[in-house]
Amino acid sequence: MNNFCLVCCDHLQLNFKEVANNNEIGQKFSLHKDLGFSNIKFIVTDKEINECRNACKNQYPVEMPLILPTPPRDPTLGTSLVNPGVSCNDIKKWGSENAKSGVYWIEVSSKGIIAVYCDMETDGGGWTLFYNYRHLPGQDMILNSSKMPSNLEENSHMHLTNAGFTNQDVKELRFLCTERYGQQRIYWHFKTSSEDFILTALTGEQQYLGSTISSHTELPIPSKLIGKYKRRVYDTMMEELNYYGTSTNSGFTGSPFGLPKYKAYWTVIDSSVKYPRYECATSHNYVGGYSSKENSPNMVNSHHMIWFRGDPPNEDRVKIRLISRIRSDPS
Repeated sequence: MNNFCLVCCDHLQLNFKEVANNNEIGQKFSLHKDLGFSNIKFIVTDKEINECRNACKNQYPVEMPLILPTPPRDPTLGTSLVNPGVSCNDIKKWGSENAKSGVYWIEVSSKGIIAVYCDMETDGGGWTLFYNYRHLPGQDMILNSSKMPSNLEENSHMHLTNAGFTNQDVKELRFLCTERYGQQRIYWHFKTSSEDFILTALTGEQQYLGSTISSHTELPIPSKLIGKYKRRVYDTMMEELNYYGTSTNSGFTGSPFGLPKYKAYWTVIDSSVKYPRYECATSHNYVGGYSSKENSPNMVNSHHMIWFRGDPPNEDRVKIRLISRIRSDPS
């Protein structure tokens, strides 16, 4: 009882923030954001916390406060509507140790509980899919920008702000595309923490893309593609990446970036109506026409995926979540 009392004192601010996270008034006053947390610290001051601790010591004398252990993993985290995570990376770190890639439930503060597709294996896992477009040869692709894709077959995307996410939720982006055209089998796979890229992911506005990329890490081919595809773009080539997207709200569709020197572009259907192009680190702009239908850029078989990842919740937040669920469990 004595140690529990001291721990409660230390968590007054965090408990207040947890209430604000789940309270409409708290959200309207931005108490759930980092800037709003300073308001909470003003409401529950360090002086009040110390007074609480002194009262606890007088009532329940102890030599030192109890340090709560690291919270245990929750194997059911994110697997149902009643126990959502806050992100794929939350589920990766605090959920099942054997979590596989697939559909999980997460709770987005401004949108509620939604189903998302998580990659739990690539580059440490914890990635959330938010762009997914597969083009089959000769297919007329419809770009659905109204929902988050929940599987690798669904053609859809959402700008992350529209989906309820903020820049606090997005620390990295990961781009992966594959292309099959004739005898060619290639891929392009990298991650970046570029603020320009993240702003475009959040808002859908390509105008944020600059003339250089601030960070880039070449990633290996996913294991299931080993031996089937060859890398087309390397780190040394990315130094000459040029951005040319000018669309106001198309995000990473269209042709938002590329390397003209190497004729390598990221293109999820360009603006041409007669000869639409789909490109993964390639260029299919045939000015002189085509010898046959099979040579049309519309005959490309391509798959474009973009993922985001943020920081997982820290131990304090997970402890509060655990205590909250214990309190709400009638058993």
